[in-house]
Amino acid sequence: MPASASARLNGVPLPNTQECGWTYKSGVDPHMRKFEFSSEYRDHLIISSLGAATLEVVDGGGSTLKVEKLIRLGEVPASQPYFSAVLVADQRWMWPRRHVIGRYNIRRKANDRRILLDGAELSISQPGGGGGFEVLPSVDEYKFAPFSLKNGLTRWRPKEVLEDVLRKIGQKFRWNDNPTESAVNDLVIDDTGSAAVRIALRYLPGMDIYIDQKGIAVIYNRMSRKEGNRVEKSGGEMRDMGHAQRVSFAPTRPREIHVLFTREHELRFDSLEEDAEEVTYNGRWMQNVLRSPDPLLAYGDSLVTRGTWVTVDNAIRAFNADGNLAGSANPLLGPDLSHAIIRGSFFSDLLLNQYLRWGQQTQSGNPIWGPRISALKQHYRQTFRINKYWMDRIVRLSTQRPAIIDPVTGTRGIALVYVDYGIRSSTRGIALAGRDMYENWDSNISASTDPLSEGYAAPCIVSLLDHDNGVMHFDFKTDLYGWTKQVFPSALTGLGATPIGDIGTLNYEDEIQTMTNEDGEQYEAFAGLSEEYFSSVVVSAVPAAPNSSRQLYRVKIKPEDTREIIGDVGECNGPIMELRIGAGLLTAQFAWSDDPSMIENIEEVFKAHHGFSNSDNMDVSLDEVLTIQLLNDQHVTSVARAAAAAVWNRMKDRYLGRKSVRMYPQIQPIGSINSVTHRVDTRGETTTSMEMMEQLPQQDMFPFLPESVRAFILREVG
Repeated sequence: MPASASARLNGVPLPNTQECGWTYKSGVDPHMRKFEFSSEYRDHLIISSLGAATLEVVDGGGSTLKVEKLIRLGEVPASQPYFSAVLVADQRWMWPRRHVIGRYNIRRKANDRRILLDGAELSISQPGGGGGFEVLPSVDEYKFAPFSLKNGLTRWRPKEVLEDVLRKIGQKFRWNDNPTESAVNDLVIDDTGSAAVRIALRYLPGMDIYIDQKGIAVIYNRMSRKEGNRVEKSGGEMRDMGHAQRVSFAPTRPREIHVLFTREHELRFDSLEEDAEEVTYNGRWMQNVLRSPDPLLAYGDSLVTRGTWVTVDNAIRAFNADGNLAGSANPLLGPDLSHAIIRGSFFSDLLLNQYLRWGQQTQSGNPIWGPRISALKQHYRQTFRINKYWMDRIVRLSTQRPAIIDPVTGTRGIALVYVDYGIRSSTRGIALAGRDMYENWDSNISASTDPLSEGYAAPCIVSLLDHDNGVMHFDFKTDLYGWTKQVFPSALTGLGATPIGDIGTLNYEDEIQTMTNEDGEQYEAFAGLSEEYFSSVVVSAVPAAPNSSRQLYRVKIKPEDTREIIGDVGECNGPIMELRIGAGLLTAQFAWSDDPSMIENIEEVFKAHHGFSNSDNMDVSLDEVLTIQLLNDQHVTSVARAAAAAVWNRMKDRYLGRKSVRMYPQIQPIGSINSVTHRVDTRGETTTSMEMMEQLPQQDMFPFLPESVRAFILREVG
């Protein structure tokens, strides 16, 4: 090797038969290199265990590259006789041989539950007397497990997590750039050291790591754009060894970014009148249904099997076709079923007594009436099916309101049911009200109004029994304080009549309005369901039309909208880019409105007045009109800007290619410089080569979100 340059490994001279040098490269995988030397030095460098190594390269100008804390891994084959070779690696070679266990910011239930008020104040007023009560969902309170907190007291920040991992694998480190941090929640690391470092880096968007000349891990920001200053001030390029230049991405940078969100609209559906004859085919209505209990059930031109959803009206007609009812030639059972009979005997076993006789008369009854009566009692005015016309235009139905009312657990508000209902007071409720036990036992609550904003929701939990068919069940709940014993699915008639338990003989003449006791005295029947009935439910739905991206909510972001986040991105002349935000992250949540003009716009979103079409002819102005109903406008706008900022930040002008200069030992990876190689070639010439990243990695949008929005989306515990 010419005297102008020399290279030594632990003081052993390295011959000029091949290039030698060292590369600083980013990532968690080690850089390894083979060094050949004269066999006379074999015993000096080849030992039976791992050893340290120091590489020194001195050029003719006096510049010295000294790389310390390298690891000699052992002997490898040399390229020619009379030479030996040793394999050397940086400190990252040790990382996979260490196992890391760490638990960071683990959320646990705190043995406390809290009531979600959804913006309302908790009231302890007694229900009844015209005032209703609300079902208030409760959720578990979450706190961080002390063992997962820093020093058992404070939350771990992403930067601190990476530092903790590096300490656990015995790696010294330093920071070249201040990181942009996301949030850490419920992070469990139980992996090798390399994997643990990689996991920790995920929470530090844009950050990478390399090992410097002192064996220290350096964490730096690949998106800092600092490579420009290093490239420009590193000296002139060497010929025929690559070229680096600043490249403009203006032709491909999108002039606008359209961020697309799944729509979630609140929709109102109203119950049809019983025995309704005329309905609007595309109306937002729902029908009272039950599961057929019969092995085969015939009505009209239909023949269905057990478990099929049929309307209560059709079920009544099919049940009345039984040959043993009172109006038949062989009247072994009760009269033909009707809504009046069901309503009047809803709170007793009268239906069961009349249509399924027990004791010595069992043989005269039809046992199928048992399941029939049970189905009626379970579903009457409690189970409804949404108009199929609308279900064909809904891709996903939910019995929860769109807005999240508890960000920690992700709990949403419950679907709202507006219906007049009846309550039966408990003994406690009667005593607290100072009422007689047999007076005002039952009472009605008026909750159904139009518009809905003038009423209030019934104490009801809506469950989805059959998503594809839009079948929902209303489960009425008692109040929190035990003042009510039971809640009935509609308003009651015969309030103040004889309570349940004093059952005599049923009189059919007046549609179950009177009872006869053992002494032959008639009295007013006990309370039944009222004849008048109307219910409305507000649920959430994702539209299925049109069958294109037009069904999504579109937020248009321009480069100037992100200037406060990432600064000026430069000229943007590229085509419009569309970005999709997954529904699991955030949806555009729209509230229902009873305003007629707004109803028309909401229905237009679902193509309620059109046939099926794949065309993109949705009125683009709908988004602007409906924005007033957007419940989470701040979150949607913030996420849209952050997502667009992540794209434009990645597409800023930067250096590309490779630049080689005379050896410059101080150059190390920075910005988008992915690797730096210092070498001595076989002619004794020393060079330093900088390799730029051709493609910057995808960037997380979370660092660009406002802290409050990020905490909401990531469900951070306060």
